[in-house]
Amino acid sequence: MNHINVSKNTKVYGHPDKGHVVITIDKKAHDAVYVHGLLNPNQEVGGLFVGNVTQDENGKHYVDIVAAVAAESAPGTRTRMQFTGPVWLEMLDKVQNGYPGLRVVGWYHTHPNMGVFLSDDDVTAHKVAFSNPWHVAAVCDPLKRQMGFFSWKGEELRSVEGFYVKESNIGGQTDGKYELPDPLKASAYVSTNRTAIVVIPLLCIIFILIGLTVFFALRQSPNQNKPDPAIAQAFTSGAETCSYVQSNKLFTYFVHNSGRIQMVIEDLDTGKLTLQSQVYSIPELSRIIRVSVHEADIGGPKQGYLVIESEQLQSSQSGPVIVSAMIESSTGKLTALNRFSVSPDTLNFGANEKGKNLEISATDANGINNPRWVINPDEQCRDWISLNDQASGYVSKKLAVSTKSDQMQEGINAGNLIVSYGPEDWNIRLTVPVQAEKETSRVITVPEDKIRVTRVGNMVSELAAPGVDPSYQISIWVKNIDVLDYNNQPPTITIIASCLNTGCWMMVPLPKNVMLQRGEEREVPYSIRRAPGSQCTELPRLNIRLIWNLHNEYQKDWEVSGAR
Repeated sequence: MNHINVSKNTKVYGHPDKGHVVITIDKKAHDAVYVHGLLNPNQEVGGLFVGNVTQDENGKHYVDIVAAVAAESAPGTRTRMQFTGPVWLEMLDKVQNGYPGLRVVGWYHTHPNMGVFLSDDDVTAHKVAFSNPWHVAAVCDPLKRQMGFFSWKGEELRSVEGFYVKESNIGGQTDGKYELPDPLKASAYVSTNRTAIVVIPLLCIIFILIGLTVFFALRQSPNQNKPDPAIAQAFTSGAETCSYVQSNKLFTYFVHNSGRIQMVIEDLDTGKLTLQSQVYSIPELSRIIRVSVHEADIGGPKQGYLVIESEQLQSSQSGPVIVSAMIESSTGKLTALNRFSVSPDTLNFGANEKGKNLEISATDANGINNPRWVINPDEQCRDWISLNDQASGYVSKKLAVSTKSDQMQEGINAGNLIVSYGPEDWNIRLTVPVQAEKETSRVITVPEDKIRVTRVGNMVSELAAPGVDPSYQISIWVKNIDVLDYNNQPPTITIIASCLNTGCWMMVPLPKNVMLQRGEEREVPYSIRRAPGSQCTELPRLNIRLIWNLHNEYQKDWEVSGAR
């Protein structure tokens, strides 16, 4: 279940959990919106929000805004801001290069000295460009120190009752020239009555697309052409994007997790934009990691390639996959699709398993040579991993990989095989983790900053039959601070507790197993009683051992407090 961890570093404005979307904004992004407006008090400015989106089992969306990407070159007036085609590309380039792995989650704009509200045309503009149910809009009046959020609830755009501001840089200071007060010091929240939003006749937004020109306006203008919603949605769909210039054309590709590829062509002379809704489809691709455009010399003029890096092929158990396609210089269309993958995605060597195969799968479409691939072990495993074949080539190949046990160090040996694809200047790499365990009776001692016993409770007397020495219950609290198992999953911890002063006390040292998430603390109960005939008055002293992953161990001696 998703929830917001409200700590001392998180400020709560209004009632954020009551809304249909729960919004958390990083304080740097929150302050950046105000500063952007304060630096431009006489004109409207705006930009995009980037971050992450999750959804709980009840369908509620949680939007985590990590950064505000300002449309710094967008032309604007007191009542209008203009997102031109170049401005869109500028912002998306900032998102792609500055915030890899994040998506566009919404937008913001300012109303200098006009308050926080959305008009009916604002709603229409948001619906065209930001139509996903988790897309949010923020309106900021930097002069009145007001900010409010809006999001979709069904088919209506409604005001959000509050939001969280998360401090990511504790102790950091903003520019002292600007006061950035709490939004709730003013009436920042607009009534959820939709009429209150749309009936204000003074302001509205004109959303025009002329060469991907999107107007967010506050004053209605007649006889404007309606935008092409398909192009607007392409730029705000959350797809991975990249661009390639050839002659006087700019080709922008949008690669979706479904494997569908769209393209927008911009004529750099006229500014005209054309949408190719589907220039290629690769439905077997899983989550897209990154897309990029590269060039290679294959015996003539340099040839452009679109390169897609994906998590894996859905139809197989292979590891990461790279897909490259040639770009036709005149049309931007994709041809000669090549696939390259490595499997398995991880090499795990057991104590008695010294060799495994790593399979390279490379296709060659239409007789076009695949760019070269090269495999190298990194420094962590270079001494104890052996590639028993020439680790480079152009075509499919099985490589024998083995461990050199005489070079392996005590403990779990871990490293990576780095698979480079394409010419060296492409700088495209796949990483295959390698882990191996040497057979030995060693014990690896783990420090307290990874896992520890945090406390041991007082002895609590348990009921006993007449004439029978009472037993006592004690509780041992164990905390997993930063420990994972071989597969980067929460480990199962075996807890063994025994008495050190056995002449006085006795306990059955039965191991108890608990699975602990990273950061989780758990209480584990034990029973203890006096040793038969013991008149000892000293308190129990325990040895507590925590063991996981066969050989990792943490030990702690602890004196138990008196009975109660």
